[in-house]
Amino acid sequence: MRHCYLKKYMPLAAFALMWMLAACEARMPETETGTGTETEGLVFKLSAPPALTVNATRADDTKPLTLAGIEIKEVWVVQFDTDDKMLKAQNFAQNKMKSIQDKESFLIEVATDGFSNVNSHFRVIANAGTGFLTDFATGSEEKKLLQKTVALTTIQSERSKETGLLISDALEYTKVETTPQAEDGVHAVIMAPLNRAYAEMKVKWTDKLPNDGSSITITSIDACNLPKNIALGTCAGDEKAVIYPAADAGNFDATYNLVSSSTETGIAAGTEKTFYMPENLRGRGCATSFYEKNLKDYGPTALGTPPTLGTDGKPTGGSLANCTYIELTGEYKYAEAHAGAITVKYRIYPGTNLIDDYNIRRGYSYTLDVQISGANSGDVRVTITDGGVVVFDEIDHINMTVDF
Repeated sequence: MRHCYLKKYMPLAAFALMWMLAACEARMPETETGTGTETEGLVFKLSAPPALTVNATRADDTKPLTLAGIEIKEVWVVQFDTDDKMLKAQNFAQNKMKSIQDKESFLIEVATDGFSNVNSHFRVIANAGTGFLTDFATGSEEKKLLQKTVALTTIQSERSKETGLLISDALEYTKVETTPQAEDGVHAVIMAPLNRAYAEMKVKWTDKLPNDGSSITITSIDACNLPKNIALGTCAGDEKAVIYPAADAGNFDATYNLVSSSTETGIAAGTEKTFYMPENLRGRGCATSFYEKNLKDYGPTALGTPPTLGTDGKPTGGSLANCTYIELTGEYKYAEAHAGAITVKYRIYPGTNLIDDYNIRRGYSYTLDVQISGANSGDVRVTITDGGVVVFDEIDHINMTVDF
């Protein structure tokens, strides 16, 4: 079993989104309000910069608005004052947007009004649902926004489909004083890359058995310990948190089946399955090898820190509870000289590496290639559930490459 490739989306892998804050009028009419001066006719323009690899589909009357293959169903624009208190939140349905195609970028334009022309900042949220912020009152703190969660089942029909929940960082806005007419009526431009609020996981298996008559039939590939909810902010906005979500069984789905087969040949080698999941941050353990990572005592503590080593050099206080893992189940047959088939399970804990990191981070894409060369009962990553074990293969160490 080997090879885990990890890449960080820039800033959201295949796509970044640019917003332009513009005024439709040459001079912004202003009216005094309790929170400052309001602008009339603000326009947000959503763009995918040409420097990134983006497959953008221009929308028309029959096609949905999409960027990098993700449909933009609706958008929330939220403004906060300099004390991080909300001034206004407004949702825009897809039918309130329009697409603009120019020579260098693909734009989605959202007309707005009622936002305040004061020193402030914005958050832009896509695909959270039209009712997501209906109970988020004026004056609410920004940290409360980042703590809000979305149940995966409400925005994703199945884990194999990308949720499309996107959020920007804080987008600073400086009050625009009365100015002469700007070209095309643009008074200010805000660049707003949107970040995926979830991770992508790609899993496949490769047959590396020796040519000695042995064989393996993989019948099921499962992902286990997947969080049920997506928080809007990393660690729900808690910058000091190491563990998220909380270690409560109710926060996790025990098993998600990526693929299964009851046929004689099973799941074909090279079959790749992709699924999407909320971040699952469990911390770091103290393993120093690939197979030690599967040992409970070598896992992270309840605080997400490596367990301490006793005088005998053995760790205490570690746990693998709630850590995400991938499990392949199959039937292994030894070479013809040996009798019978055995049921085997191969378990892998992905992370930033395959040794001591148990974190699945938002905005990252993980590619796991499980290369099977035998059924070694001496390897803690392999469980033999029945049958007779007649051969103890040499432990196959994992050569891993991680690309950030």
